[in-house]
Amino acid sequence: MTLTLGFVLALLGLAGLAEGLSRTGILPSWVARKLLHMGVGALVLLFARTGQYATLAWVAVAFAFLNLTERIFHLTSISRSEKSSWGTVLFPLSVAWMALVHPGDPIFPYALGVMFFADPLAAFFGRAWPIRRLGPKSLGGSLGFFLAASSLGLLFFPFPQALLLALLATLVEGVSERGLDNLLLPLLLALWVEDLALRESVFFTGLVFASTVAVLAWRFRALTPRAATAAGILGLVIWEAGGWSWALPVLVFFVLGSLAARLRGRPSETRTPVQVLANGWVPGTLAYLHALHPSPALAVGYLAAVCEAAADTLATETGGPQPRDILTRAPVPRGASGGVTLQGFLGGLGGAVAVGGTAWMLGYSAGGVGLAVLAGFLGSVVDSLLGARLQGRWRCRVCGKEVEMPAHCGQPGIHLRGLAFLDNNGVNALASLVAGAGGWALWPFLNS
Repeated sequence: MTLTLGFVLALLGLAGLAEGLSRTGILPSWVARKLLHMGVGALVLLFARTGQYATLAWVAVAFAFLNLTERIFHLTSISRSEKSSWGTVLFPLSVAWMALVHPGDPIFPYALGVMFFADPLAAFFGRAWPIRRLGPKSLGGSLGFFLAASSLGLLFFPFPQALLLALLATLVEGVSERGLDNLLLPLLLALWVEDLALRESVFFTGLVFASTVAVLAWRFRALTPRAATAAGILGLVIWEAGGWSWALPVLVFFVLGSLAARLRGRPSETRTPVQVLANGWVPGTLAYLHALHPSPALAVGYLAAVCEAAADTLATETGGPQPRDILTRAPVPRGASGGVTLQGFLGGLGGAVAVGGTAWMLGYSAGGVGLAVLAGFLGSVVDSLLGARLQGRWRCRVCGKEVEMPAHCGQPGIHLRGLAFLDNNGVNALASLVAGAGGWALWPFLNS
């Protein structure tokens, strides 16, 4: 008890010191934030050596809620300097997960160590050598991250494995936005370390598959380089969950969506990693959980989420010339969120059936496929309902158009209605969650 109290007081003291250095101007806010990141990491690893992993998990969850409150109300100068990042919330959640799932395992200090130390060092490298920006990241920062992750990996693994893991970690860090790497890095590294040790052939086959898909997606201008990288990482996780039977349905969705966009003269080259993750975070999460603990319910939930993405995408690309609001039936501009047509409904249903049919041919049960197709199609309807009523709308200060993004023509827009924090990516993510959770929760009842 005394040791735990000391640990908590040390964390609070370190946070107070960083805030004081930032408020007084002794250190820039971003420097204080990164030093705090490294200091908290060192304290976590030291406390873990006592073996009190369950206590560490509870403390981490408590700090996640504390940081969430602080993040929402921007109570500190450090949080105000990074308004778009959720890293302070995701950071302790990843610690809690690792403490519960990998207590006492060498994976614990390695996976968290990369997040604790390589990530902040990347920021320092990026500021010192801002060589060629890659979206929000820089080549200098990525190089610094790779060197730090490689050095740390050599303490645990043979040279080739350490370099491979460092390269994958660098790609994850490079495509992550809004602090998402604080969660993704430890969880994905832990999965990859286990698969390299226990299922090496599965890992490398998945790596070849994911790399091929990413390169082709970029080569044919279906995705930007960073979005293609994000899709490749997602593809590797999905392959590790179930090989072809999991990977081919999502590949069918991707090919159908890209072809439909091209047929309408709307190639999806401008898609960002955030847009890829909006449709892919639920399938990716369920695939990750299935890779750890296989479950038929997770498989059905995964397929339902992919069916939802296919239904939503195909409904948009095949919709008729005059969409109407799904609730009021009033005409809306083509492509507007919440607008539907009969053609779009049929196209969306066809997309879900195509994905489900692919899964059925690969061995999924007819009942599971039927549930996934239904949940996926209904999830796309939920997407339209959310888009019609809750998604934020703004008026551009420059061109005067009503838009679905908070900034347009390089200027912040005027908020008109809807939830200001809910954009189209958020709607897609919520609809995917509805479909995936529905398939996962209902499968045990259907299969009983």
